[in-house]
Amino acid sequence: MGVVLIWHAYGLYSVNHTYFYSRIMGNDVPWAATLPVVLPGTWLWILLTPAVAWLARRILDRIEGWPTRLAVHLAVAVGVATLDAALDFLRARLFTVAEPQAFSVYLLYQLDHNVMLYAIIVSVVYAHSWQRTLKRREREAARLETELAHSELQVLKMQLQPHFLFNTLNSIAALVYRDPAAADRMVTRLSDLLRMSLLHGSRQEVPLHEEIELLRAYVEIQETRFRGRLVVTMEVEDAVASAQVPHLFLQPLVENAIKHGYREPPGEVSVRVVARSAGEGAVMLEVVDDGPGFPDEGAAPTGGIGLMNARTRLRQLYPGTHTFALGNRSGGGAFVRVRLPLRHGPAAVPALTSIPTPARVT
Repeated sequence: MGVVLIWHAYGLYSVNHTYFYSRIMGNDVPWAATLPVVLPGTWLWILLTPAVAWLARRILDRIEGWPTRLAVHLAVAVGVATLDAALDFLRARLFTVAEPQAFSVYLLYQLDHNVMLYAIIVSVVYAHSWQRTLKRREREAARLETELAHSELQVLKMQLQPHFLFNTLNSIAALVYRDPAAADRMVTRLSDLLRMSLLHGSRQEVPLHEEIELLRAYVEIQETRFRGRLVVTMEVEDAVASAQVPHLFLQPLVENAIKHGYREPPGEVSVRVVARSAGEGAVMLEVVDDGPGFPDEGAAPTGGIGLMNARTRLRQLYPGTHTFALGNRSGGGAFVRVRLPLRHGPAAVPALTSIPTPARVT
């Protein structure tokens, strides 16, 4: 429909142009008499436009090299111009009283005009084709970028799981002969933890209550290892229990707190995990220990597989919409504080969200 309207608008313009040109040249031709002479040429282009567009796409797809394409288009354009001139010559003989000019006059007079019209159609077709190609490439680039980011996140998770697994297996090995019952409990809880980890292996985010349940399994393993010298409290607001958080995110933070919060003597570790609302549209996660803290407040460590992966995952998952801070507390100990955009997942399961505030995990 758009092609028909555009060509009819052009046809009316041509009728007016021909009519006024005839008046200037002294020919008193009525405007209505100009219609059957000029307007049918527009109808020809209405019929030719789909064919020219199809041919232009075929030439673009099948013929290599612009010189060859240009030569083919020029030959086709001359053929179209010849057809239009022939129809004009025929219309002049049918509707004009005076003897019409020779066919060659019509051809030469309209050749450049018809070639230009052909070139305009081809240009529009190629511009549309290039636009579609550009959009397709942009979509493909976006898809590849998304896949790359997902792959990088999967690699980060794969780095975390063996890291934790090796540490736990070393602890089990140390207990096998000294305390077989404790080693058995650690193996059982490790099995539970791995099952929960694999359950959401392909997901990058899980509801906070599921992440807390996984953290409980990890803490119970560590509590068995520390034999009463580990105290972990968890404070989770009900309002954020279903908030989406990175999968396997809290465990390495708590592991880091246990490692750096260990005091000798008396050889005890106290860690507090807090999840609360941080204003409208945000959730705050905080892991705090009461150990010696970082050696230098101005040079708090940023390395280590746990903290490095945490930073990288946050940049990938929440670009520009999160904060990550760590340092020493004024009352002693260290903290890691993360602020995330609040996005709710599935409704929390009561058995998983009834987290004591505070509670000793034993």
